[in-house]
Amino acid sequence: MVRRARRQVPHLPRLRRQWGGVLVGVAALGTLVGTAGHAGAAQPKWVAANIPTEFPTLACPVPGFCLGAKDGGPPYKAVGDAVVGTYSGDVWHETALPLSGLTPPAARNPAIEITGLSCPSRGRCVLVGTYIYGAGERDALIATLSGGKWTSITAPLSGLTGDNAPAPMSDFLSVYLGGFLCNADLQCPLSALSCPTVSFCLAVGLYDTVGFDGQGGQATLVETYQGGRWTASALPDQNLGPPEGQGLFTFSALDCASVEACVAVGDYGPVNGTLHDFAETLSNGKWSSSVGPVVATGRPYQPIELSGVITCPERGYCVLERGHSLMSFSAGKWTTYTDPHISTAWGPLSCPTKEFCAAVSSNLLATNYLGILENGKLTGYAVPNLGAVVDVSCAAKGKCVAVGSAVPAGLIETLSGRVWTMSQAPFAGLRPAARFERGTYFTLTRVSCANPNWCLAVGGYVVTPGKTKPQYAFSERESG
Repeated sequence: MVRRARRQVPHLPRLRRQWGGVLVGVAALGTLVGTAGHAGAAQPKWVAANIPTEFPTLACPVPGFCLGAKDGGPPYKAVGDAVVGTYSGDVWHETALPLSGLTPPAARNPAIEITGLSCPSRGRCVLVGTYIYGAGERDALIATLSGGKWTSITAPLSGLTGDNAPAPMSDFLSVYLGGFLCNADLQCPLSALSCPTVSFCLAVGLYDTVGFDGQGGQATLVETYQGGRWTASALPDQNLGPPEGQGLFTFSALDCASVEACVAVGDYGPVNGTLHDFAETLSNGKWSSSVGPVVATGRPYQPIELSGVITCPERGYCVLERGHSLMSFSAGKWTTYTDPHISTAWGPLSCPTKEFCAAVSSNLLATNYLGILENGKLTGYAVPNLGAVVDVSCAAKGKCVAVGSAVPAGLIETLSGRVWTMSQAPFAGLRPAARFERGTYFTLTRVSCANPNWCLAVGGYVVTPGKTKPQYAFSERESG
């Protein structure tokens, strides 16, 4: 039987929906808001504040510092420019991502897609994405924040030779470190980024090759930042079967437990209607590939739904979300975990240790769940009152925050031990004031916890029933 958390307080804003305003909040221990299973537990205090932009991507490596990123659009003049925001000293500073270092130069409307963000320390962040140049071709960009300044470069391809040599610029891509644009064959490369330290980063993706027969093709790619520079290399695929030359490789996620231990996962195919999971593992400076469980799709050129999230809390051990199950990958072995009572797909995942993970399962038309993977068992806890949870962050074992919404209010779920407690997102001080009535919305979409007592979440809200503009962004900050 599914253990249902008994909560008394309404939900915080619905995550990953961009409504009216943007909210940012912080919490400090002390306010009693309600419990799941144990009455009288003290909950953190959250404080709301308006911010100019609702960020779909958020990272808070240490208390008091966060970075948010958003694909291009208003209020900046050049539609298609990316927006980056830095939170420091309780103030958000926002700017358009500079593009002056890109070669070839970005088009007037670069239509930037941000596909990966990693912040290994305060003031040091890296993001990857794609941009348009020339007459509509796309290339990959890498942008770095250091010393308070952003610099952007086009992802290099030097070092790729022979059959792995990059092809001339094509109508589809030269190098693609992420995004969801597809070509006519429904080939949709998907990539990721991980920076375990300030001096080491990896990004994975695809690029066009000349090919041994001169006909060209696509190959897997890793961009490595080390020694102060980025270099490109092809990833191995010789251990994969059926023949790796059949079908398309698609990366879904990447994480590094340390400089010497990284895992990238994805799928390739389909071959005879079947997609195959694969993993590329970096250990002591050497990459190796292995095939994962077979997944029958029954439909050619239809990738399985991977969440795009993997977390590697320790060297040699990673957990990823895959449909209705969570999967661990260790020493080349895949292990699947399911809760038989839950039929909706798992989404965001956070694993602060090898022994503990938290995940959310969100579906607008079905019951949402908060999941705990502990000691090899996955248990789901139903979110009451049609609440939607869309993101989760854990700073330590048994210390997590999940965010989302329950119409019309926003939702914050706090885990202490094995008890989830639901509370309503505060809205005092927001301008214009948030109102809860039919047709209004108040939702949190991202959360990041720097330690067990400090988290920050962002979202948006609409104050006029039946209208989606103007939208207002906000943040909720927790500190203890």
